[in-house]
Amino acid sequence: MNKQINLSNYFSTLAAACLLLAGASAQAATNWAASYGGCGDSGNVVAAAGSFGTCGSSGVEVRATSIISSSITDATVRAWSGGLGVQNVNESNTNGPHALDNASGLDALIFKFTEAVSLTSLTLGWNGHDNAVSSGGVSYNDSDVSIYAWTGASATPTSYASSVAGWVLIGDYFNVGTQSGNTQGVSTPVFSSYWLVSAYGAGSTSTTDAFKVLSLAGTYCGALCAPPGSDVPEPGSLALMAMGAFGLMAARRRQKIPVV
Repeated sequence: MNKQINLSNYFSTLAAACLLLAGASAQAATNWAASYGGCGDSGNVVAAAGSFGTCGSSGVEVRATSIISSSITDATVRAWSGGLGVQNVNESNTNGPHALDNASGLDALIFKFTEAVSLTSLTLGWNGHDNAVSSGGVSYNDSDVSIYAWTGASATPTSYASSVAGWVLIGDYFNVGTQSGNTQGVSTPVFSSYWLVSAYGAGSTSTTDAFKVLSLAGTYCGALCAPPGSDVPEPGSLALMAMGAFGLMAARRRQKIPVV
C-alpha cells in the first residue's frame, strides 16, 4: 500500500525551525562601539607602520595601509581630537595629508576584532567637507568613504589591500561629512573580524577625499555568528534557508510523493 507524504507540512516545519533559530541569533546580538576622539590631539602614534595598535578602551586593534602606484605600503596611524588619521610615506604630518585621503596614495584603516562583528555605523571627525584645507597644491575638500569586510577562506587577511580577493565591498558612501553628526549608517548581513575603511577611489588636485575616523558602532553575536572569514553570518544563512523552504512550499504545495 502506498503512503503519501505531504511536502507542504514538511517544509512548513523546516521553515518554522529556521525562523526560530534566526530569531534566537538576532536576540543574541550585542551592540558595541569604539570611540577615538579621546586618544590624543597631537598626532601621537597609535600604530607604527606595519603594526597593529590600540587606542582608547575599546580594545579594537587598528593598522594603516596605503596603495601608492598600485603597490600596497604600510602607513602610520595617528590620533587627533578629530579621530584617527593615516600618514603614508609620501605625506607630511599636516592637515589634509595626515587624514585618510586619496591624494598621494589611497589610505585605509584596518580594524581587527577578537570575534566576528557587523558594522552598523561610521562617524567621521575632521573631514574635507567640514573644514577644507589645501596642501601641496591639493584641495582636501570631500568626504567619500568606502567600507570593506574580510570574507576570505582564511581567518586572517592575506593582504590589506581592498582590491585583493577576499575583501568584499560593503558600500561606497558619498559626502559623509554632510550627514547629520557626520555619521553614516551601514546596513549589511556580513559579520567579520576584519573591517577596512578607506577613502573612495582616486582623488584629483581639485577634489580630494579626506577624513578622520572618530568612531565605529555595530553588533557582535558570539558563538551564534559565523566564525571569522565567513562571507555570510549564520543569521543570514538561516534566513535564506527559511526563504528557500517557503519557496519550495509554494512551488510544491499540491505535490505529494508516493512512498512504497
